[in-house]
Amino acid sequence: MYKLVFQPSIIGQLTHNLHKSLDNTAESVTKKHKIIWGQPSFYASVRLEVPHIVKASGSSERVFLDTIYTDCDDQRQNSIYRGFSVIVYLHGLNSAGSSGKAATLRELLPSIPVVSPTYPAHLAGQAIAQLTDELSRLLQQEHNMAEPHVLVGSSMGGFYGAWLAGRLGFQHLVMINPALQPWQLLKQVVGWQFNQALDERYYLSSEMVASTRTYAMKPMPGELPTTLLLDKGDELIDYRIAAECYAGIGEVHCFEGGSHTFEHMDQAATIIDQLHRGLELGTT
Repeated sequence: MYKLVFQPSIIGQLTHNLHKSLDNTAESVTKKHKIIWGQPSFYASVRLEVPHIVKASGSSERVFLDTIYTDCDDQRQNSIYRGFSVIVYLHGLNSAGSSGKAATLRELLPSIPVVSPTYPAHLAGQAIAQLTDELSRLLQQEHNMAEPHVLVGSSMGGFYGAWLAGRLGFQHLVMINPALQPWQLLKQVVGWQFNQALDERYYLSSEMVASTRTYAMKPMPGELPTTLLLDKGDELIDYRIAAECYAGIGEVHCFEGGSHTFEHMDQAATIIDQLHRGLELGTT
Protein backbone atom coordinates (compact mmCIF):
# COMPACT_ATOMS: atom_id res chain seq x y z
CA MET A 1 0.00 0.00 0.00
CA TYR A 2 1.24 3.48 -0.84
CA LYS A 3 0.21 6.29 1.46
CA LEU A 4 0.71 9.83 0.25
CA VAL A 5 1.14 12.63 2.75
CA PHE A 6 1.18 16.27 1.74
CA GLN A 7 0.34 19.78 2.88
CA PRO A 8 -3.36 20.70 2.75
CA SER A 9 -2.33 23.96 1.10
CA ILE A 10 -1.04 22.24 -2.02
CA ILE A 11 -3.61 19.49 -2.50
CA GLY A 12 -5.16 21.30 -5.46
CA GLN A 13 -1.79 22.04 -7.03
CA LEU A 14 -0.57 18.48 -6.73
CA THR A 15 -3.60 16.43 -7.71
CA HIS A 16 -2.80 16.34 -11.43
CA ASN A 17 0.89 15.65 -10.88
CA LEU A 18 0.08 12.98 -8.31
CA HIS A 19 -2.10 11.01 -10.65
CA LYS A 20 0.44 11.32 -13.45
CA SER A 21 3.27 10.21 -11.16
CA LEU A 22 1.30 7.29 -9.79
CA ASP A 23 0.27 6.14 -13.25
CA ASN A 24 3.94 6.02 -14.17
CA THR A 25 4.65 3.98 -11.04
CA ALA A 26 2.10 1.21 -11.47
CA GLU A 27 -0.01 -0.05 -14.36
CA SER A 28 -3.14 -0.15 -12.26
CA VAL A 29 -3.87 2.46 -9.60
CA THR A 30 -7.08 2.68 -7.66
CA LYS A 31 -8.30 6.26 -7.88
CA LYS A 32 -10.72 6.02 -4.95
CA HIS A 33 -8.72 8.03 -2.45
CA LYS A 34 -9.67 8.66 1.12
CA ILE A 35 -8.40 11.44 3.35
CA ILE A 36 -6.89 10.49 6.68
CA TRP A 37 -5.74 13.26 9.00
CA GLY A 38 -2.26 12.68 10.38
CA GLN A 39 0.79 14.46 11.74
CA PRO A 40 4.14 13.07 10.58
CA SER A 41 7.06 14.22 12.71
CA PHE A 42 8.22 16.88 10.27
CA TYR A 43 5.11 18.27 8.61
CA ALA A 44 1.54 18.81 9.73
CA SER A 45 -0.36 17.23 6.89
CA VAL A 46 -3.25 15.28 5.52
CA ARG A 47 -2.81 11.73 4.40
CA LEU A 48 -4.04 10.51 1.04
CA GLU A 49 -4.19 6.74 0.93
CA VAL A 50 -3.93 4.98 -2.43
CA PRO A 51 -4.49 1.22 -2.02
CA HIS A 52 -3.39 -1.70 -4.16
CA ILE A 53 0.05 -0.53 -5.24
CA VAL A 54 2.37 -3.43 -4.55
CA LYS A 55 5.96 -3.94 -5.68
CA ALA A 56 6.76 -6.82 -8.01
CA SER A 57 8.49 -8.60 -5.12
CA GLY A 58 5.20 -8.67 -3.24
CA SER A 59 6.37 -6.30 -0.51
CA SER A 60 4.67 -3.00 0.13
CA GLU A 61 5.98 0.44 0.93
CA ARG A 62 4.65 3.50 2.69
CA VAL A 63 5.19 6.44 0.35
CA PHE A 64 4.66 9.97 1.64
CA LEU A 65 4.55 13.06 -0.50
CA ASP A 66 6.46 15.17 1.99
CA THR A 67 9.06 12.45 2.36
CA ILE A 68 9.37 8.87 1.15
CA TYR A 69 9.79 6.24 3.87
CA THR A 70 10.24 2.50 3.53
CA ASP A 71 8.87 0.02 6.06
CA CYS A 72 12.29 -1.44 6.73
CA ASP A 73 14.34 1.60 7.64
CA ASP A 74 12.07 4.69 7.71
CA GLN A 75 14.88 6.65 6.04
CA ARG A 76 13.88 9.92 4.45
CA GLN A 77 14.68 9.65 0.76
CA ASN A 78 12.85 12.24 -1.28
CA SER A 79 10.89 15.47 -0.91
CA ILE A 80 7.63 16.38 -2.56
CA TYR A 81 8.54 20.04 -2.32
CA ARG A 82 10.79 19.83 -5.36
CA GLY A 83 9.89 22.66 -7.66
CA PHE A 84 7.77 24.53 -5.09
CA SER A 85 8.56 27.69 -3.20
CA VAL A 86 7.84 27.27 0.48
CA ILE A 87 7.38 29.13 3.72
CA VAL A 88 9.23 27.57 6.64
CA TYR A 89 7.76 28.39 10.06
CA LEU A 90 9.86 28.00 13.22
CA HIS A 91 7.93 27.82 16.48
CA GLY A 92 9.05 29.27 19.79
CA LEU A 93 9.85 27.81 23.20
CA ASN A 94 7.39 25.22 24.54
CA SER A 95 5.66 24.82 21.21
CA ALA A 96 5.82 22.47 18.20
CA GLY A 97 5.37 22.23 14.46
CA SER A 98 1.63 21.96 15.08
CA SER A 99 1.71 25.59 16.26
CA GLY A 100 -1.43 27.64 15.82
CA LYS A 101 0.50 30.23 13.81
CA ALA A 102 1.64 27.59 11.33
CA ALA A 103 -1.95 26.37 11.01
CA THR A 104 -3.15 29.94 10.48
CA LEU A 105 -0.58 30.55 7.75
CA ARG A 106 -1.74 27.39 5.96
CA GLU A 107 -5.34 28.50 6.24
CA LEU A 108 -4.76 32.06 5.08
CA LEU A 109 -2.13 31.26 2.41
CA PRO A 110 -3.52 28.08 0.83
CA SER A 111 -1.44 28.39 -2.35
CA ILE A 112 1.92 28.32 -0.54
CA PRO A 113 3.24 25.17 1.18
CA VAL A 114 4.05 25.86 4.84
CA VAL A 115 6.68 23.60 6.41
CA SER A 116 6.80 23.64 10.20
CA PRO A 117 9.40 21.36 11.79
CA THR A 118 9.30 20.41 15.45
CA TYR A 119 12.67 20.98 17.12
CA PRO A 120 14.05 21.35 20.69
CA ALA A 121 13.94 25.13 21.06
CA HIS A 122 15.37 24.92 24.61
CA LEU A 123 18.55 23.19 23.40
CA ALA A 124 20.30 25.75 21.23
CA GLY A 125 23.04 23.53 19.80
CA GLN A 126 20.69 20.66 19.03
CA ALA A 127 18.07 23.02 17.60
CA ILE A 128 20.55 24.61 15.19
CA ALA A 129 22.01 21.23 14.17
CA GLN A 130 18.62 19.63 13.52
CA LEU A 131 17.19 22.59 11.64
CA THR A 132 20.34 23.03 9.57
CA ASP A 133 20.22 19.37 8.54
CA GLU A 134 16.49 19.16 7.78
CA LEU A 135 16.13 22.52 6.07
CA SER A 136 19.33 22.15 4.06
CA ARG A 137 18.02 18.92 2.58
CA LEU A 138 14.68 20.54 1.87
CA LEU A 139 16.14 23.58 0.13
CA GLN A 140 18.97 21.85 -1.71
CA GLN A 141 16.73 19.58 -3.72
CA GLU A 142 17.66 19.91 -7.38
CA HIS A 143 14.56 21.84 -8.37
CA ASN A 144 14.28 23.95 -5.23
CA MET A 145 17.51 25.93 -5.45
CA ALA A 146 16.08 28.75 -7.58
CA GLU A 147 12.69 28.89 -5.86
CA PRO A 148 11.79 31.77 -3.51
CA HIS A 149 11.73 30.66 0.12
CA VAL A 150 10.67 32.63 3.18
CA LEU A 151 11.65 31.78 6.76
CA VAL A 152 9.16 32.87 9.42
CA GLY A 153 10.12 32.56 13.08
CA SER A 154 8.18 33.40 16.22
CA SER A 155 9.89 34.29 19.52
CA MET A 156 12.78 31.78 19.84
CA GLY A 157 12.00 30.71 16.29
CA GLY A 158 12.83 34.25 15.21
CA PHE A 159 16.12 34.08 17.11
CA TYR A 160 17.14 30.82 15.44
CA GLY A 161 15.77 32.05 12.11
CA ALA A 162 18.09 35.05 12.16
CA TRP A 163 21.07 32.70 12.42
CA LEU A 164 19.83 30.16 9.89
CA ALA A 165 18.17 32.17 7.12
CA GLY A 166 21.22 33.67 5.44
CA ARG A 167 23.31 30.55 5.90
CA LEU A 168 20.72 28.29 4.29
CA GLY A 169 19.85 30.52 1.36
CA PHE A 170 16.45 31.89 2.29
CA GLN A 171 15.42 34.97 0.34
CA HIS A 172 13.55 36.69 3.18
CA LEU A 173 13.34 36.46 6.97
CA VAL A 174 10.18 37.33 8.90
CA MET A 175 10.38 37.55 12.70
CA ILE A 176 7.28 37.66 14.90
CA ASN A 177 7.87 39.06 18.41
CA PRO A 178 11.45 37.72 18.27
CA ALA A 179 13.45 36.83 21.36
CA LEU A 180 16.66 38.50 20.18
CA GLN A 181 18.42 38.19 23.57
CA PRO A 182 17.29 34.85 25.04
CA TRP A 183 20.40 34.54 27.22
CA GLN A 184 18.90 37.45 29.21
CA LEU A 185 15.18 36.87 28.70
CA LEU A 186 15.16 33.23 29.80
CA LYS A 187 17.09 33.76 33.03
CA GLN A 188 13.80 34.54 34.74
CA VAL A 189 12.25 31.20 33.77
CA VAL A 190 15.11 28.81 34.65
CA GLY A 191 13.57 25.67 36.13
CA TRP A 192 11.04 23.02 35.19
CA GLN A 193 9.08 23.68 31.99
CA PHE A 194 6.10 21.98 30.38
CA ASN A 195 5.64 21.87 26.62
CA GLN A 196 1.91 21.34 26.29
CA ALA A 197 2.12 20.87 22.53
CA LEU A 198 4.35 17.81 23.01
CA ASP A 199 3.06 16.81 26.45
CA GLU A 200 6.68 16.95 27.58
CA ARG A 201 8.31 18.17 30.81
CA TYR A 202 11.96 19.23 30.92
CA TYR A 203 14.37 21.28 33.01
CA LEU A 204 15.67 24.54 31.57
CA SER A 205 19.08 25.11 33.13
CA SER A 206 21.20 28.25 33.37
CA GLU A 207 23.72 26.55 31.07
CA MET A 208 21.05 25.99 28.41
CA VAL A 209 20.05 29.64 28.62
CA ALA A 210 23.65 30.87 28.39
CA SER A 211 24.36 28.65 25.37
CA THR A 212 21.90 30.60 23.23
CA ARG A 213 24.35 33.51 23.10
CA THR A 214 26.53 31.47 20.72
CA TYR A 215 23.93 32.06 18.00
CA ALA A 216 23.31 35.77 18.53
CA MET A 217 23.22 37.74 15.28
CA LYS A 218 23.94 41.43 14.82
CA PRO A 219 21.81 42.76 11.96
CA MET A 220 23.77 44.43 9.21
CA PRO A 221 22.47 46.73 6.45
CA GLY A 222 22.34 45.22 2.98
CA GLU A 223 22.28 41.61 4.08
CA LEU A 224 19.23 39.33 4.16
CA PRO A 225 15.95 41.24 3.62
CA THR A 226 14.09 41.11 6.93
CA THR A 227 10.59 41.98 8.13
CA LEU A 228 9.61 42.33 11.79
CA LEU A 229 6.04 41.93 13.05
CA LEU A 230 5.73 43.21 16.60
CA ASP A 231 2.87 43.49 19.07
CA LYS A 232 3.35 46.54 21.27
CA GLY A 233 1.43 44.73 24.00
CA ASP A 234 3.99 41.88 24.21
CA GLU A 235 4.13 41.16 27.95
CA LEU A 236 7.36 39.14 27.80
CA ILE A 237 9.58 41.11 25.42
CA ASP A 238 9.73 44.88 25.04
CA TYR A 239 8.90 45.35 21.36
CA ARG A 240 11.18 48.39 21.23
CA ILE A 241 14.28 46.16 21.53
CA ALA A 242 13.67 44.56 18.13
CA ALA A 243 12.25 47.74 16.59
CA GLU A 244 15.35 49.75 17.52
CA CYS A 245 17.74 46.92 16.58
CA TYR A 246 16.33 46.73 13.04
CA ALA A 247 15.51 50.40 12.51
CA GLY A 248 16.80 51.37 9.06
CA ILE A 249 17.82 47.76 8.38
CA GLY A 250 14.58 45.81 8.15
CA GLU A 251 10.91 46.55 7.51
CA VAL A 252 9.30 46.96 10.93
CA HIS A 253 5.55 46.66 11.52
CA CYS A 254 4.35 47.52 15.04
CA PHE A 255 0.76 46.70 15.98
CA GLU A 256 -1.17 48.32 18.81
CA GLY A 257 -2.05 46.04 21.71
CA GLY A 258 -1.65 42.31 21.31
CA SER A 259 0.57 40.00 23.35
CA HIS A 260 3.62 37.77 23.06
CA THR A 261 1.36 35.15 21.47
CA PHE A 262 0.86 37.74 18.69
CA GLU A 263 -2.70 38.79 17.96
CA HIS A 264 -2.38 40.05 14.39
CA MET A 265 -1.91 36.95 12.25
CA ASP A 266 -4.41 38.13 9.62
CA GLN A 267 -2.29 41.20 8.95
CA ALA A 268 0.90 39.13 9.18
CA ALA A 269 -0.37 36.68 6.55
CA THR A 270 -1.17 39.56 4.19
CA ILE A 271 2.33 41.00 4.59
CA ILE A 272 3.98 37.59 4.13
CA ASP A 273 1.86 36.89 1.05
CA GLN A 274 2.83 40.22 -0.50
CA LEU A 275 6.54 39.75 0.06
CA HIS A 276 6.35 36.16 -1.20
CA ARG A 277 4.62 37.34 -4.38
CA GLY A 278 7.28 39.99 -4.77
CA LEU A 279 10.00 37.33 -4.56
CA GLU A 280 8.26 35.23 -7.20
CA LEU A 281 7.99 38.24 -9.51
CA GLY A 282 11.51 39.41 -8.75
CA THR A 283 10.32 42.77 -7.45
CA THR A 284 11.62 42.38 -3.87
